[in-house]
Amino acid sequence: MNWEAIGAIGDFVGGIAVILTLAFLAFQIFQNTKATKAGTVASYMQAYGAVASRIASTTEMARLIRLGHADPKSLSLDEAHQFFAHLSEFMVLWESLWRMKEAGQVEKDHWQTVREDIVATLSSAGGQQYLESVLPIYTKNMPAFSKELQACLEEQPVFRNHIT
Repeated sequence: MNWEAIGAIGDFVGGIAVILTLAFLAFQIFQNTKATKAGTVASYMQAYGAVASRIASTTEMARLIRLGHADPKSLSLDEAHQFFAHLSEFMVLWESLWRMKEAGQVEKDHWQTVREDIVATLSSAGGQQYLESVLPIYTKNMPAFSKELQACLEEQPVFRNHIT
């Protein structure tokens, strides 16, 4: 065997090693992407659970949220502030998850579940009042999220007069 043949065999073995290395790296990137997505959803669900836990923490807080949704005008000024702060927590979570979805970190079916939650939360009298107060701010400062928010709400007849 001459040196030329040995060199060709070395090139072939080197090429196979490069292909195997690239395949291994692709597999590692795929696994890392899956882990990152799972971590993203887990952190979102933990934050969502923390907000929901505050509602369930006391009878008074549960009453305030229930009344805020049903009849926001029945709340005192301080209670109305608490209720709007509560809805703001959800709005921040929804926006965060939307941004993660846009970045490809959250599956579209998970976002669809959140869209349904947005509609359920904002379809109440208190939710509509909150929406009327914050939508102009979101439209001005975060037009892409505002457009998504409006898209998920405009399908519901109760919102048609509030988002245009």
